[in-house]
Amino acid sequence: MNFRAANYFLKQILGILVWIAHPSLPNSM
Repeated sequence: MNFRAANYFLKQILGILVWIAHPSLPNSM
C-alpha cells in the first residue's frame, strides 16, 4: 500500500471514529 492511499484511508477512519464518538456535533457533512 502506498503512503498516499494509506494516509487517505487513515483520515477516513479517524473521521468516522470522531463522528461516532461525538454524535452531538453538528452534522456538517
